[in-house]
Amino acid sequence: MFRVKQLVKKPVSWIRVRDGHILTVDQTTFIADQRFQSIVSSSSEKWSLQIKYVQLRDAGWYECQVSTEPKTSARVRLHVVEPRTVAFGEANRHVKAGSQVTLRCIVKGALEPPLFFNWYFDRKQIFFHNLNPNQKQNPNSWRTEIDKPTTIEGNSSDNHNIDASASTDTVASLIIPSVTKKDSGNYTCSPSSSESITFVLHVLNGEYSASAITSRSCDSFQRNLVWLIVMIIIQSLQVFFRRSQLWQHTLETMKYH
Repeated sequence: MFRVKQLVKKPVSWIRVRDGHILTVDQTTFIADQRFQSIVSSSSEKWSLQIKYVQLRDAGWYECQVSTEPKTSARVRLHVVEPRTVAFGEANRHVKAGSQVTLRCIVKGALEPPLFFNWYFDRKQIFFHNLNPNQKQNPNSWRTEIDKPTTIEGNSSDNHNIDASASTDTVASLIIPSVTKKDSGNYTCSPSSSESITFVLHVLNGEYSASAITSRSCDSFQRNLVWLIVMIIIQSLQVFFRRSQLWQHTLETMKYH
């Protein structure tokens, strides 16, 4: 919501600068988008432009014009941020059984921290408050943590900015102290203010660690590559011998003719 103070008893208009569209004149709306509304406070003589259900496309400059001679105007800039959820580290994990796993998701670009984070395992919500006191004190029990948000301030020296473009990054963690094979599956972090993100956890036993799988995959790839090169060489030699025999036959035919 933008506010300006009316200096004289003249019509007040709100203009969207990017296309010059007249949004409102006094309290009459001149745009089909009914999210825009002009509101006046009779006690303070302040005019406000209200935008309901603000969207990313609403970002930009807006101008308030008072029909004086000469024209009086003031511009304000609207910044619209869209929170997004990202994974901290790899979203596809291979871990060894018995190791501690920490899954972290970060909500970026939010003006305020999320009200809550929900965690799901294979689409079933994980309810930590259902744990009995003994489980809560167990060092091997699952737990969650939310790091203190880090505030990123924008340039507040611009007097035309309505907002200082301040945003916060909030990190939520799901901690599994000792994973087992049955803990393999999909884990979803679902913040209250942005989209969810899913991690895929593969718990491997003994020698079947992530590094072992990677090493075996590399060995298999190398063997297949060598075999492919050998087959290409054999086929090339076959073609060469066929052409040699054909050429020898042609020479003998020419000799007798």
